[in-house]
Amino acid sequence: MISRYIARTLCQCCALLLVFGATALADPTSSANERWAAMTSPLFTHITADSGLPDNALTALAQDADGFIWIGTQSGVTRYDGYSFRLFRYDPKDATSLPADYVQALYVDRANNLWIGTATGGVARLDRTTERFIRYPVGGPHGLSAANVLAITGDGAGGIWVGTEGGLDHLDPASGNVVSYRHVEGQSRSLPDSNVQALTLAADRSLWIGTNSGLVRMKPGSNEFESFPIIDPENQHVVTDPVYSLATDDTGKLWFGTGLHGIGSVEADKGARLIESKSPENADLRTQSVHGIIVGADRKMWLATYGAGLFTFDPASGSLRQIHHNQSDTTSLADDQCLAILLDRSGELWVATEQGVSRTDPTATAIQTVMADPARPDRLAEANAIGLLTDRRGRLWIGYHSGGVDVFDPHGHRVAALRPDPANRSALPKRSVPAFAEEPDGSMWIGTTVGLYHSDADARHLSVAPTPVNGGHPYVQTLLIDGDILWVGTQSGMLRYDRKKSAWHTYTTADANGVSDNRVTALVQRGDGRMWVGTMHGLNVFDPRAGTFAPVGSLTSEFVADMMLDLQGRLWVGTSGGGIFVVRDSGGGKFDINHLGTAEGLPNANIDALQRDTQGRMWASTDNGIAMVDPANFHVRSFFRADGAQFRNYWNHASALTAEGDVLFGGLGGLSVVHPQLVHQRLFTAPTVVSEIRVGGRQVPTMDLNGQNGMPGALAPLVVNPEDRAFQIEFASLDYSAPHRNRYAYKLEGYDSDWVSTDASKRVAVYTNMAPGDYRLLIRGSNRDGVWTQRELAIPFKVLPAWYQTWLFRLLLAAAAIALVMQLIHMRTAYLRRSQLELEAIVAKRTEELRQSKLQLEEIAFLDALTGLPNRRLFAERFENFRALAERNGTRFALLLVDLDKFKLVNDTYGHDAGDAVLVVTAERLKLATRAVDFVGRLGGDEFAVLLDHLDPESTIEAVCQRIIKMFAEPIAFSQQELPMSASIGVAIFGVHGSTQAELYKAADLALYEAKNHGRNTWFCSRLTVEQK
Repeated sequence: MISRYIARTLCQCCALLLVFGATALADPTSSANERWAAMTSPLFTHITADSGLPDNALTALAQDADGFIWIGTQSGVTRYDGYSFRLFRYDPKDATSLPADYVQALYVDRANNLWIGTATGGVARLDRTTERFIRYPVGGPHGLSAANVLAITGDGAGGIWVGTEGGLDHLDPASGNVVSYRHVEGQSRSLPDSNVQALTLAADRSLWIGTNSGLVRMKPGSNEFESFPIIDPENQHVVTDPVYSLATDDTGKLWFGTGLHGIGSVEADKGARLIESKSPENADLRTQSVHGIIVGADRKMWLATYGAGLFTFDPASGSLRQIHHNQSDTTSLADDQCLAILLDRSGELWVATEQGVSRTDPTATAIQTVMADPARPDRLAEANAIGLLTDRRGRLWIGYHSGGVDVFDPHGHRVAALRPDPANRSALPKRSVPAFAEEPDGSMWIGTTVGLYHSDADARHLSVAPTPVNGGHPYVQTLLIDGDILWVGTQSGMLRYDRKKSAWHTYTTADANGVSDNRVTALVQRGDGRMWVGTMHGLNVFDPRAGTFAPVGSLTSEFVADMMLDLQGRLWVGTSGGGIFVVRDSGGGKFDINHLGTAEGLPNANIDALQRDTQGRMWASTDNGIAMVDPANFHVRSFFRADGAQFRNYWNHASALTAEGDVLFGGLGGLSVVHPQLVHQRLFTAPTVVSEIRVGGRQVPTMDLNGQNGMPGALAPLVVNPEDRAFQIEFASLDYSAPHRNRYAYKLEGYDSDWVSTDASKRVAVYTNMAPGDYRLLIRGSNRDGVWTQRELAIPFKVLPAWYQTWLFRLLLAAAAIALVMQLIHMRTAYLRRSQLELEAIVAKRTEELRQSKLQLEEIAFLDALTGLPNRRLFAERFENFRALAERNGTRFALLLVDLDKFKLVNDTYGHDAGDAVLVVTAERLKLATRAVDFVGRLGGDEFAVLLDHLDPESTIEAVCQRIIKMFAEPIAFSQQELPMSASIGVAIFGVHGSTQAELYKAADLALYEAKNHGRNTWFCSRLTVEQK
């Protein structure tokens, strides 16, 4: 009896050890994420027609061996590289285009060929060399059974299975031969239905076929079909249902999706049976139309349904969860009508919906996001989690912007809530709740922006705590309990509350040695009886015994958003706009300070909250993601949306550490849950590919360049002809999780001396005017975490020489150069002889030019610019010549001053252009009226002078004056008008009326004045004699 009891006890102990051992060895990823599973949903990013898709109604997805994503739409098939799309469409004028635009099936075979099944054009294969489509005939003895292709898969030996609405076809790509299988009435081993919806090849090369009438298998080497009736386990009845999707897991087990009854599996001893499962939201999988099945490496499944969104299903536990579109959440699934699903090689999940592609990363487990949904008890009541605290029982207290307080247990269930109630004076106000502080008995102090409150440990009873500032309604920003003292940081100073004595004391800037700013944002105990006090304008060290504050004035940013001590006792100060300062008190009022900013790797300089994890690492929420800092070396690692950090902005001081070691941050939109133990670097090595190559502006095929890359000598060089002159290559690193974070570098061997680094915005290498020769362009890219590709992409180029760059041309050019040199010597000698003669001619020509220039200068100096007559200066010289000649020969000459009558009236009436015309005509008429020996000049304005020589007889004077007056009797024509004009003349004779220029001019001027007084249009000779003068 004793031995049996001992044996039974040992067995029970072993069983317990196995249970606990399994629990201890459980995947930490699962346990960490399952704690928050009920509260979180996957975060999706969307690709739509606005992003570049031809339309939003998507039908199929595939990934080729190069890493490109292919998307089937109702408007063609498009290739996506994370940045841009390349669309292939039907062209009725091009027999090598896509046979039809409505794409329903995509398949990539073992040779990396893309097969496309269309709704009206049958099936086609994209030729990788030409990037054109090879079409296969429909109908006839050797054609496909129907043009409506619904499914494609391989046969494991290079052949292709094609499922159409008219049967099952086997296609030999090499010969184009087609063998068709259809339903034959009365033959039990034929297809039960010719409408084939889904195909998959099992590991044993058995072909599983989903038809409109159920599930069928064709064994390898057989032409017969075996039907698998689908059993409903609830009533053991056989259901007749279309099978729309098929998949196998790593054990070889087949899973199928039906049109009306969810999913099922094929068991070796049970046949095909449906799965019974309901989600926590009571979404019944057995009523869903499942169009896509993905089995992950952990055997958990993703199911795409038409009308109910996605489901995740764990066959081991039977747990089911629904993921659907939420109109108020832009990160939810784009649409609940899902037609295809794909898990790419990096672990990203792609879902084709009728509103575009939704993509999420199931492997991004380190950071989860809790969104708001007031209707669900396992979600936040409000999107803004302003204040956070984990109490001694592991419960999470969340203070909202206006929705009060929620209390969640460690399993993610809401166990209590304190909601605003305007009718209840003891209820929380509809204001922000940024601060909590827990008493040793579990009761909670709750700070709001309009007062301080106290709640029991179960959040059932709430009371208002009267305070001595702002009429009992202070703006509370932070709380701290130190023994019997409650410290309250408000926007009106710092408050001290002695709970035993129920006594308050206020500290403000008005005190001697007071706080640097009344807006107190953070409080931290130092461990030496003093406190760190952070404000919106500086950091302080507070001595409670003395009641004094000492400012720490070494921070370059004064706005303290949050503070936290590390395990070394250093204070980490998160500031608004200044990053993080790590402060160590070295004594004597001196501080050692380290600074971390964006230059050190922080995602943003606006620090919102700080939290130390269980390993001593410091976490910070910022206005552009979350950062983790190693306190030993201040190494910073940043986390963004692709890593799970969904929110762009977070709330100041909103952080908490759970009992399980999760770090929480409250953001504008919800809650970020960080699992530090799951943080790892993204090790996925993204393939680097060429997306487009243009040579001389022409696009050339690139698929073969990607497919054969890495095989020495496999790539024929791309030829650049002389007329092309340039080539450019666009490349991409196919990490789709955050393409904008991928980095690139390229180098053209034979041209570049070093690598050219670039980012995602400049993914193009351009080379122009290349010298002839052989080149090789090396390209490498990284994933979003900066992990570079292990193998560089290498593209060879051959730049052909132009005719003038060939060796023959160069030899001929050298010979021509020698002959040219000899000719140049001969020409040089002749040139020198010619140059001497030319130089002499140039000197002579230059001399003549100088003489002409001198004459021109003289003309400019002595001639009137308007009339061309000699000016006053030349008149003076000629007068002296006339005088000298008269004195030497004993002769006389006369001076005539000619003045136009009423000339000012012409200017005033007809303008200065008319006046200029009159002056020019006057000059011409004066030259006509005088003799060749006479001198005519313009003294200025409308005054002209005439020197008459040879006055023998003296009647010459009268004759000349009469001719002048007579000439002005004829009007002057100007601008189709005739201007009447006359002249008055004053005459003085040398030797009679004066012997100097001044005397003679005065005598003539007086005579002119007399002519004016006698009615103008006449002449007068001076009456003065030399003696009278």
